[in-house]
Amino acid sequence: MKLSTEWLDNVLTKAPSEAWGDIFSHIKTLIPQEVQDVKTSYRKLEDEVASIDHILSSSAWDLWEDFSSAPRASEYVQSFWRNTVGPKAVLILDSLSIREINPICSELLKLGLQVKKIELAGSEIPSETDIYAKSIGIPGRASLSSSIKPKGFLFNTEKTFVDSFTNLPFSETFHKITNDKNIFIWHGWPDDSLHIYGEHDDAFNKFIEHVNGIITSDGFASCIQKLAQGRELLITSDHGYCNSSSFTPAPASSDQHKELKLLGHSRAKKSADIQQIVGKTIPPATMEMQSTATNETYRLAIGRRRPSDRGYPALTHGGLSLMECTVPLIHIVGGISNG
Repeated sequence: MKLSTEWLDNVLTKAPSEAWGDIFSHIKTLIPQEVQDVKTSYRKLEDEVASIDHILSSSAWDLWEDFSSAPRASEYVQSFWRNTVGPKAVLILDSLSIREINPICSELLKLGLQVKKIELAGSEIPSETDIYAKSIGIPGRASLSSSIKPKGFLFNTEKTFVDSFTNLPFSETFHKITNDKNIFIWHGWPDDSLHIYGEHDDAFNKFIEHVNGIITSDGFASCIQKLAQGRELLITSDHGYCNSSSFTPAPASSDQHKELKLLGHSRAKKSADIQQIVGKTIPPATMEMQSTATNETYRLAIGRRRPSDRGYPALTHGGLSLMECTVPLIHIVGGISNG
C-alpha cells in the first residue's frame, strides 16, 4: 500500500505524538489479516515498512528526534495490568517484531482463542532489552524471578507468578508455569536465537523458518493455552529487530560511513563511550538522543543504512528503524478456566 501525498502531508503537520500514533495506525493496516505463506508475508511487510522508513530517515527525520513522545509499549503493558479486571497474564517475547503478528494470530485462531485487539506502540530509546527493563522498574530481564519479588517492579505482583526464561524450550516453559491467578513472564525467545542466526548466510530466511517452526509448535501452543486459561492475555515484546542485510551500505569514503562507524557493529552506543567527534550529515546517519529510561545519552543509527565494512550482523536491534522500534501488542480474551 503506497503512502498518499495527502496522508503524508497530514502526518507531518501534526504534533509528534499524534504523528507517531498515525504512523503506527498505518503500519497496522499493512499487517496481513488472513493466513499467508510466512516468507511471502514477511517480505511484503518488510518492503512496505521500508518505504515509510525511507521517508522518516530522509525528508521527515526530525520525527525521530521526537520519538520519545510516541506511544510507549511499556506504558501500554502497565495500563493493561492496572486496568484489567480479573485474572490476567503478560507474555513478553524478547525481540518479537510486528512481522510475527500474523503467524501468531493464525495459531491463536486454531487454538480457539479470540484476539480482542491488536495495537502497535514504540520501543524505548535505544531499542534494547536492558533499557526496556529499566522502563518497568527492574535492572534487567534476569531480575524477574519466581523465588524473589523484584524490587522496584512497577507491577502489583500479589497472587502473581513472575519469572524470566532464557534458552528454555516452550515445551519446558509450560511445565514451569503455575496456576497463580496472575502471570507475568518475560521469555528470551526469539532474541536467544536472533543473534545466533544473525551470523549465518541467508540469515533472514533461516530465521523466518526457525520462528515459524516455534510459533507452530505444540510447546508454544501449550504455553499460550495455559496462560490464556481463565485470564486475559497480552503478548508483546521489548523491541523488534531489523534485517540489516537488506540495508544500504554507506560508501566507505563517505561521511555517513564515518558516522556509522562510531557505533562499531551495533546500532546504538552510549555517547560517553564515543571518543571521536564527526560532523553531522544531512540527512543524519546517526542521532544523539536521551534514553527514555535512564539519564544516559546515546548515539543511534537512523533508518536502513549500515557501514560498508564486512562482519556487520545481519539481524540486530538498538537503532532507529521501524522494524526495531515498533512493538506488537496482542490482547487475547481469556479462555475458559478449568477452576
